[in-house]
Amino acid sequence: MSFKTKNSTLTIKVICAILFILFSFYYLYHYQADLMAMAQHVLSDGKTYYNRLIGAVLITAVLWGLQLGLQSLALIPKRFYAVTYFPSLLVLTILTDISPDIDKGFSLGSWLWVFPCLLLLYGGVIWLLNRLYKIEGKTRQSNFFGSIWPNFSLLFIMFMLTCTFSNHNEVFHYRMKIEQKLVEGDLKTAAEVGKLSMHTDSSLTMLRIYNLSLLGKLGHQLFEYPLVGHADAMLPNGSSVKMMYAPEGALYRHLGAPVKKKVDIYTYLNLLKQHHRATKAAHDYELCAYLLDKKLALFAKTLEKYYPLDEHLPKHYKEALTLIRHRMSTVNLQYHEDVMETDFADFKTLERKYTNPQMRYAALADVYRTTYWFYYLYH
Repeated sequence: MSFKTKNSTLTIKVICAILFILFSFYYLYHYQADLMAMAQHVLSDGKTYYNRLIGAVLITAVLWGLQLGLQSLALIPKRFYAVTYFPSLLVLTILTDISPDIDKGFSLGSWLWVFPCLLLLYGGVIWLLNRLYKIEGKTRQSNFFGSIWPNFSLLFIMFMLTCTFSNHNEVFHYRMKIEQKLVEGDLKTAAEVGKLSMHTDSSLTMLRIYNLSLLGKLGHQLFEYPLVGHADAMLPNGSSVKMMYAPEGALYRHLGAPVKKKVDIYTYLNLLKQHHRATKAAHDYELCAYLLDKKLALFAKTLEKYYPLDEHLPKHYKEALTLIRHRMSTVNLQYHEDVMETDFADFKTLERKYTNPQMRYAALADVYRTTYWFYYLYH
């Protein structure tokens, strides 16, 4: 083999190594770090802690070492050199294909049979490439550019497959990111996670409610997020509403007191009041529970116990009172705010403008999606 051929082969190996290391590190450090932290926490029963930097470096180093070992054994044409990264990327995919139900028990799932099948298929590909390498012999091309693009293409395809078959559940990633930030105490960052996305679930709703409560903004910003589950999503129930990394005990202490068994939000709040343990945060939880379940009469009755009816009320409470004023003549509350009345009049004007339900919904969502009015009338 000429010096020129050796030099071009080394260059391809170095470029492929750099691309693999950059992808693996970035993928583990930025995209999958929160899921990896949660998985280690669950599988170790909270006894060990995942460090995103150390984890990304170590896993990348081990996977690269696996590739280097295979590279030293496999004789294949240099235009297919990137194939030696397949086992490493396969292992990376399996490591990051973390189930949202991992807290119920670890399982490899379909990887239990897919993994050995893929390795057998890969062994056949390596054998064919080895045969091709021997057949080409001295006629083997040394063209650098003719070899680099097939390798780039192979790496790109494998990177895409890794992203596709690992866990890329948008909502699950939001949940784990928020839980990680709650543990770190970075509440402001947690409040921004997935805020522009319309995708959510009951667990994500619960986490956002808890985070906003910690920030003291529950009555101000709750309905700026997509919400599902109504008041049932305000507390963990161990199944459809749960924390997997952040401690549940901290949430209950924030509201007043822990509980021995899971109960619904209204039962829990009543227990707190009976034992005089309810915090100010629990009062806001109660008010927002009524709003989430659209129990405006109970909301109005309870609001007067906790807040003076003045201009300092949280935004969503003002919106609810304005709605009550226009829709519930039986509820007598001495509250009026000109700015809120004007906004609600504009809301009703825009609502009457469209006869088509889909167009009406789209128009109102564009302007008023973050108001309690929109939630109450169109959720």
